[in-house]
Amino acid sequence: MNRPRNNRGQYISTGKKPLDILAGVTDSSFGIQSTNNSVAPKAIQNFSQALTPIEAYELSSAVRSAIRARNEPIRQIEIRLFTKDGREITDGDVVKFWRSPNPFQCGQEFIQAISCWNDMSGERMSYMHQDKDDKSRLVGHVLNPLSARTLHPIRPILPEHIQTWQYIWDQGLMEMIPAEQVVYEHDYNPSSLVRGISPLIAVVNSITASYSAQRYIRSFFQNNARPSSIVNVETDNPDLVEPFKKEFLSVLQGDQSAWKTFFTAGQKVTITALDQPLDEAPFQQLIQNVQSEVASLYMVPPLHGGQWDKTRFDSVQEQNNFFYESVFLPRLQQLQHYCQKLTDNHLRYSSLSTKKSRMNKSLSERFDKEISYANSDIVVVLDGDHIPAVSMLKRIKIEYAQDLMDTFKMTPRAVCDEVGLDLELNPSSDLVWH
Repeated sequence: MNRPRNNRGQYISTGKKPLDILAGVTDSSFGIQSTNNSVAPKAIQNFSQALTPIEAYELSSAVRSAIRARNEPIRQIEIRLFTKDGREITDGDVVKFWRSPNPFQCGQEFIQAISCWNDMSGERMSYMHQDKDDKSRLVGHVLNPLSARTLHPIRPILPEHIQTWQYIWDQGLMEMIPAEQVVYEHDYNPSSLVRGISPLIAVVNSITASYSAQRYIRSFFQNNARPSSIVNVETDNPDLVEPFKKEFLSVLQGDQSAWKTFFTAGQKVTITALDQPLDEAPFQQLIQNVQSEVASLYMVPPLHGGQWDKTRFDSVQEQNNFFYESVFLPRLQQLQHYCQKLTDNHLRYSSLSTKKSRMNKSLSERFDKEISYANSDIVVVLDGDHIPAVSMLKRIKIEYAQDLMDTFKMTPRAVCDEVGLDLELNPSSDLVWH
């Protein structure tokens, strides 16, 4: 019987008899997703000796900057709850849950953690259970999908067939979690309908090669650095060696003696140059290529990924528009569906305080879309309009709308339909766009 390990290869304490690790699972946390044939065989070969997703996040600045850029704005969103008739929920147990799903995180941090794990694993996972001190209160914990295995049945065909998850906590403890207490979703995976697939598998060799190159350079300077040459001075007078050494080094060090000639007389001096195997240029190009490859994988523009040398500052606004319209807002919509699923399955409360609240057009559209997914009386909307970059997008639309009215003499209503904005028509005042 194999003793189980966590995703760092450490032995796991279950408190009971150790469980068998399922066939096909390797010590790599990529390998956990290979359970149930959820990763193609060639992909398994690709990461058999590579960094795990967690190690890639911890050790690769390219991976960390890309994931941070995609998920940092989530901390600025507002979690808004509505009834199906459009009244905003202002108080009640469900509001208290989303303000603080657990003692360690607010609602935004909870959602941000789910999104970060999604970027590393291609899966979204959280664990809902009763508070030990207050049985009437539910607590939600974000799970690391890379530490979760489908235990029963061993070969589920669809996610809804899963009855029990085997989960390994950070402390190495193993727990069997009933599937009804886990809110689980995954991104598209061509090899499995049950598990997701880490996007990092596509670039794991490049990331590992970059990490190995950096380690090589570090070890060279720490443990294996070589001098550039050996100077042998043949003399019977040791007192002459030290002055010669100082004069020789003063010529070789710094840039003041560049292109000058050094002369010595009276002694026999032999200088033997040593081979220098380290060439940093190819390594530097490899590291830069990995930064571009990871940024492309996560659709992060150079500006947001910290690649200042590749950033065109004359197109900063266009980069912001692309990132928030094509990357961030679709991700926010995906997370909104997940939060709605969590609310439907675990947060159906009747004691709610509500108020009538006006919605702008973008919020109203998100609300209308989410109603079709909601299976309870509560509708979750993640409002990103308060994020400065998203507000900038709205201001750009308003300027464009005003230009259409001034240039083409379009009516406010026609401009509203063209640009996708709401407005208040008041003859006694200026137009108010929403």
